[in-house]
Amino acid sequence: MANLVIDTGNTFTKIAVFEHDKLVSITKVAQLNEEDLKAIVQKHAIKKLIYASVKQDFDFKLAIPVLKFNHQTKI
Repeated sequence: MANLVIDTGNTFTKIAVFEHDKLVSITKVAQLNEEDLKAIVQKHAIKKLIYASVKQDFDFKLAIPVLKFNHQTKI
């Protein structure tokens, strides 16, 4: 089982894949798109996703749970 963590900043989006407690993949892209995201989910059999952003909302359609954080998230 793998989990995905995505951090969208002002310049880049960082994408990290974790299997259990081990970081197995990390990628940096200028812009995240739904096609690439679905490919990552399928390749790594992603079960859950954490998404943090300072600029764009997460509006991709995925069949996995997504925990979203932004500047308005109360913690």
